[in-house]
Order: sequence, then structure tokens, then C-alpha cells
Amino acid sequence: MHRVFVYGTLRAGELNASRLAGARHRGAARTEPAFTLVDAGRYPAALDYGQTAIAGDLYDVDAATFADLDTLEGYPIFYTRRRITTSAGDAWIYLWAATRNRGWPVIESGDWPGYRRSRDQQGALS
Repeated sequence: MHRVFVYGTLRAGELNASRLAGARHRGAARTEPAFTLVDAGRYPAALDYGQTAIAGDLYDVDAATFADLDTLEGYPIFYTRRRITTSAGDAWIYLWAATRNRGWPVIESGDWPGYRRSRDQQGALS
């Protein structure tokens, strides 16, 4: 088993949540305040520097699901992964492979679903 920290489209209610249907949800967690979370459009990207604690969930996944996540995340071309410490234990996280922000908006709250809902609602009102 592999413990994975998810913070974007793999979270419950998000676009790719069904990919974790067979995984064991271990609960909500936050990273240490050592990242930058950005809005890359349809998904977020976590950068391996900064001062933001990212909100997410921990899942225990089997080897086949872990391989599927690698494919989804474009590992190791678009995303890298490494072990981190979260508020609920150690886990793998997928981080944007580029070393700097491409000018994407920064998600100061570190919470993709909350940010996305607010962004989409504001877009609908415009």
C-alpha cells in the first residue's frame, strides 16, 4: 500500500475523484506551510516552495492505483512526487515539475475545492 495526499481533482466531488473509488480514505489532512498552490485552469498545481499549508485528503492506494495516479499526473514529466509530512502522517504528494509559477493565480487558502467553487461562481456572475 501507498499513502497518497491529494489536494485537487482527486478529492471528493472533484473531476477525478472516481479514480480513488477503491482506495481507503484515511481522512482530511494539511501539509506543512512549505508550498505554493496555483490555479492552472482545470486543476491546481502545488509548487515545491512557499509558505502555504495545502488542504487535502489521505488515501491508501494499491500498486495498480498508484500507477494509475502516476499516469494521470503525467509523472515524471509534468508532476514529480515525493514523501511529505502532513497533519495526519507521511504520504506521497504530486508536485508540479517546473520550478516556478507560470503566472498562474496563487491560491492563498491552500484549498482547491473552496477556491474553485468561488472562482466558478464569480465567473458565472460576470
